[in-house]
Amino acid sequence: MDLLRACLVLCWLSFSARVTFGRILRKSDANGSASHSRRKRQTNLYYEGGFRELIGPRRSEPYCAGRRDAYTGDFLPCCAGRDDDCKMPFHDTACYCDEFCDRSKSSDCCPDHHEFCRRTGFRVTKFPTTTTRTTQEKTSTRDRPGTVSVETTTTAGFVDESYNVCYEGAVGYRLGDKIRRNCNKCSCERDGTGFYSFVCDDKSCLIEPAIIQVINRGQYGWTATNYSFIWGFTRGYVIRRLLGTKRAPAVVRNMTAISGPSDVVLPEEFDAREKWRGFIRPPRHQGKCGSSWAFSTTSVASDRLAIQSGGRLTIDLSTQHLLSCRRRRKRKKCRKERVDKAWWYLRRRGVVSSDCYPLTATYDGKIRPCRFVKQNPKCVSRNSTGEPIVYKMGPPYRVASDETHIMTEIYRNGPVQAVMTVAQDFFLYKSGIYNSLPKEVTGKKSKRKFFHSVKIVGWGTQKGNLAGSYKYWIVQNSWGKDWGEAGYFRISRGENTNGIESTVLGVWPNIKTNV
Repeated sequence: MDLLRACLVLCWLSFSARVTFGRILRKSDANGSASHSRRKRQTNLYYEGGFRELIGPRRSEPYCAGRRDAYTGDFLPCCAGRDDDCKMPFHDTACYCDEFCDRSKSSDCCPDHHEFCRRTGFRVTKFPTTTTRTTQEKTSTRDRPGTVSVETTTTAGFVDESYNVCYEGAVGYRLGDKIRRNCNKCSCERDGTGFYSFVCDDKSCLIEPAIIQVINRGQYGWTATNYSFIWGFTRGYVIRRLLGTKRAPAVVRNMTAISGPSDVVLPEEFDAREKWRGFIRPPRHQGKCGSSWAFSTTSVASDRLAIQSGGRLTIDLSTQHLLSCRRRRKRKKCRKERVDKAWWYLRRRGVVSSDCYPLTATYDGKIRPCRFVKQNPKCVSRNSTGEPIVYKMGPPYRVASDETHIMTEIYRNGPVQAVMTVAQDFFLYKSGIYNSLPKEVTGKKSKRKFFHSVKIVGWGTQKGNLAGSYKYWIVQNSWGKDWGEAGYFRISRGENTNGIESTVLGVWPNIKTNV
């Protein structure tokens, strides 16, 4: 009996505890639901009150679909074009509900942008504006260069706020984004009227597409193109790295010129590459090393050495040896120099072959210290198998500034070195017979003269469309085989174009070599 009474007491206690615990849980759930409802109401009130802060709690309801006017409480549609104020809090940043956010460059749209905005559309606001359209017409020929006539038409109209975007091609950019136009850096900024536009630097770029169009549309006898290895650089930057020759001093310009024999019968066309096959060195690429004086000097010296030796010494003389060792301590990077000093070094010191002392300055424009010691000569390159033989030249001589004398010198003794001035349009040369364009066509003419040294290898004649023909020189440049006509260019002959016939030098090699 006592056992039965004890069991009944235990059952009643267990039932009472379960009922009491259940009431506690239900009360806790009720309080939690009320708290959750209050947070939800506070959150709704926060967003219904409009966008007041950039950073806010993560939303559980829609983003773009939940935008409301701060004063009327009406729902707001998505914004047309670009509107930086058309945004909602998203984590610790913001997402956008405008048309601009869905661009190809990047996407900063809200999660429900595609579903809501594409379905409901975008709001468009128009502002009055003006549109300016410019047309160009050029009538000029090679013999009678003209100017470019410009006609400007301004019309009034309306543009919606979708144009308050900095566009480059088909890509839009937001405030503060940066791009590069040719050699100038541009930043997307908002002007005083609230519109967006790129504000760019005002640097003088080397390549200007407008000049290329003028050359190719005109009848100037040559064509131009855009080279990728010099595109996007300023004029001064390219000049420092692709030229690099000082004007010859008066003592060189006034040297007694050597005139060839007058009884030599010269052909109408001549190319040293055809007469001395395998003896003429191909075009070099000076890269970022603005020292054309060294490249043209060693190239002409190599050709003359092979020709005068009858092909026994077809050596590619080292340009790096000349750059590094001519001035041992003062020269740390490629700089312009006079050609007469280069010939002096080849006469007194000499240089080894490129296999023995390979070229390295073209990569970064820096010149390493001289690594060739005369007392203990060793090749710089570990891959060189030959002896460190030093090749010297005789004293250079000036050829008379007359096309017949220059032709005779090339025909009898081989290519010659020439110093010329360079205009901006020369860098754009692709093919044809080059003539520097007048200022009336390009609209620009530098007061400074920039000099460049090259190698003349032959001449020729080209028949014109009208009566007559055009005479030209065949000249090798040092900007690689991708420039011009496989590394060469043709320039008018007999007219001293760009001063190419003023300073022409030849040299006799010293066949006896010293170790």
